Amino acid sequence: MSKMSVANSFGRCASRYEQHAFVQKEIAARLMDRVASWPAKPLTILDLGCGPASLLEVLKKAYPQASVIGLD
Repeated sequence: MSKMSVANSFGRCASRYEQHAFVQKEIAARLMDRVASWPAKPLTILDLGCGPASLLEVLKKAYPQASVIGLD
């Protein structure tokens, strides 16, 4: 499969991605529950594989002092 074919396929499905990302949302919620009790105050947070970036706003609110970066 060529890169162009993959890009075209992704482009066709991108608008419906978030409605099917229930596993990603569940994992993000569990991660935030665990991280909330950590004493660390990070200055930089990198969300690798952030998808539609739904977790970025949550991270920004939880860690307002941090630079939050999303990379997919």
